[in-house]
Amino acid sequence: MSECFGHLWCVRYVKHASLVKSCYPTKEGEGPRSSELSYLTFYASARPAKLTKVGNFLLKKVTHDIARGRKQNNLVSLAILKALIQSCHHDLNLFSKQVVSILNMTLDTRDLDLIDLSCETFVVFSSYHDGSTLGVDADFTSDFEALLKRFAGFCNYDNEDQSLACQMRYIGHRGMQAAATSSALHASDFKTQVDIILPALLTSLLRSQDLAFSLAKSEYVDIRISAIKNDTLEDKTVDLLAAQSTSIIFNNASGAGVRTVLNLLFHFLDEKQAWWPSARVKSIAELLLDSLQPPYRYLLVSMLEQQIESLEPAPTPKHASLVVILETILNTPDTALPGISVLEVLNALFIRLIQMLQHGDLMVQIPQREEEKEGELLWASMIHHGLIHSMGGLASQTYYHNQLDDMTSYLVAKLRASTSLETVDGLPIQKYRHATLRCLNEVVGALGDTSPAIAASCWTPALALLTDAPETRIDFARSLVQYLTRSAPASKETIFPQTGDIVFLTTLHHTILAWVQRPDFDANDTRALYAVLCASLRRFAREAVIRAIPLVFKIQDLAKNNMIQPAPRQRAVAAALVRWIAAVADFYELEALQQYAQGIIDERREKQQWTPLTFASDDAQPLDNAEQTVTVWMDRHEIVQPLSVALRDTAEDPHGLDIESKLYVEWGSEAFISHERAPRITRDSEEHKPRLARPSPRLEMESKKDPSIKVQNLKQALVGSDENDTAPKPQRNGSLSTSKSQLRTDVSALLTELHADAKAHSTHSLVHPPYQ
Repeated sequence: MSECFGHLWCVRYVKHASLVKSCYPTKEGEGPRSSELSYLTFYASARPAKLTKVGNFLLKKVTHDIARGRKQNNLVSLAILKALIQSCHHDLNLFSKQVVSILNMTLDTRDLDLIDLSCETFVVFSSYHDGSTLGVDADFTSDFEALLKRFAGFCNYDNEDQSLACQMRYIGHRGMQAAATSSALHASDFKTQVDIILPALLTSLLRSQDLAFSLAKSEYVDIRISAIKNDTLEDKTVDLLAAQSTSIIFNNASGAGVRTVLNLLFHFLDEKQAWWPSARVKSIAELLLDSLQPPYRYLLVSMLEQQIESLEPAPTPKHASLVVILETILNTPDTALPGISVLEVLNALFIRLIQMLQHGDLMVQIPQREEEKEGELLWASMIHHGLIHSMGGLASQTYYHNQLDDMTSYLVAKLRASTSLETVDGLPIQKYRHATLRCLNEVVGALGDTSPAIAASCWTPALALLTDAPETRIDFARSLVQYLTRSAPASKETIFPQTGDIVFLTTLHHTILAWVQRPDFDANDTRALYAVLCASLRRFAREAVIRAIPLVFKIQDLAKNNMIQPAPRQRAVAAALVRWIAAVADFYELEALQQYAQGIIDERREKQQWTPLTFASDDAQPLDNAEQTVTVWMDRHEIVQPLSVALRDTAEDPHGLDIESKLYVEWGSEAFISHERAPRITRDSEEHKPRLARPSPRLEMESKKDPSIKVQNLKQALVGSDENDTAPKPQRNGSLSTSKSQLRTDVSALLTELHADAKAHSTHSLVHPPYQ
């Protein structure tokens, strides 16, 4: 009897081995027997406890067959292993250690068939492997990382046989993508696995003939397709896989994972010195930006800023490439960066620009000559241009309502309009302001049809620069004209003036008056003056005309009284004024005013009192040296009459007396000062008018009733008059309304009760309370 039980125990112990052995074919070249393999997978799935033993038996079998060179048996073993993974994936951890060990051995055989089938098995394994045992079993973790390194080594396989090399690289990238899509990547040591996978992918992307971002947007490659059976396999297929795998890694990363991957990316580029040429690195950055989940995109900007700050402020290939990447990210259309701190980024960009300018002049034009397309000159121009353009890209995306106002105010404050310092942050003040104005122009250039307009009050603190050094005031005038032009409304309708707009116009006009009286006022200043007046006309329309007419005739009086000297400058200023009147006539299509302005111009030409400046050009055309002064001046009455008709508000000022009084007001008079201080409320289109919400019908009905107590009847309520009170009347809605007389009586009684005799002494004390 004991012998019988011993025999049964032996049979039960070796049943899994018998089932595995029965799957191997008798003839060379055939696959595993299908019926026996089905029974084996059924047995293993029904009795998961046997999976570890089955895995150990297969491991010993593969070890024995590799040692004896039995390739066919190894192919069958891999097929059996793949079937077990697919059918018993719920219990994969019971034999995952054996799977990894078998794959490590078969990949070392250097047999293409075995390597290809091993890769196919690993793809299936990765799709089910959750990585729960990684980090727990040290041996398994070490074997799994060794397996990833083997696939990573295949990614850049070189051989004289180009077909074999392409197949091996394809197998390697199949393994890398399988690992990148597996849950095991994020289960344990994410950094260790990515440190194996990412360098292999980046090496392929950098050596590819195509750029990474374009590859990621190309056709999809299925990693389940065998390398041997793939007739369309080529080098581009490998590059496509590398781009797709890189995109997958960044798409699945979140939070700390994004920082980890970016740090590995920067370390790889440093180690390989692959920052130049910048086109490939820029394309990889575009791929990353497109792959990252929107909530984590701002981390890319933050990490780039940290990398830039860690560098010395000198033009280097790495510095140039980092700035190009940052510029690309911030200027990518329709790609918002939620969570980004706009002013912090703007501050970092501005500070780095100023630091770079301490090593050379501002260069925003990329060199085009061949001899200048390498070296520090090219890198410096790329850095300067990239930093300034990045500010414009930052402004092009609206992250909160007052963003453009805040960015403009920040840069306007950096202009240091009221400082008397000759150097700021190590730069001459003129050079410093020139760079700041270039930054300001980029922010203004981001204004579009859908973006909110920048408030004019943001520019008010900097208007004093119109009286600064010639180069600075011309630079600032150009920036101001750009802002006023881009923020002008599309139509000529009246703009509802805000308090900040009034303060801006008032300050601007006072500054212009001081500007034209400067002794170094020249031809460029004349063009700038004309451009500023015309731009403010387009921006503020009616309000600009009403407030500028006293200024224009004040300047004309200065010229007429020879307070603007010499004669060439007097003629230029007089020409700018009449040109502006002609621009107003064109703006409002006033034919009579156009003819009058043209008549003044023609008469001055006949008497050789006209300065032929091209006001629409920025060319540095000097003033002539003729000593002829102007004697033909504009008549204010001839200008006010047509303007008062065009600007009159027929509803509020039907006779035009109000508009005429404002157009005739003299600069500096009491009427002018009061007009300056008080914002003028104008009729405006319905969508621009401030309005309150319409009250509900019930509130409107109740508001029509007389209140119980008003100011005029409060005295009666206090003395308790009107004794003929009536009873409360029922209302339609069923409520009772107390009569006015009753309420007055109640109020009187209440006040009588509250009245205290001044001579009475209270028994209460703040020191001794009335209670024990």
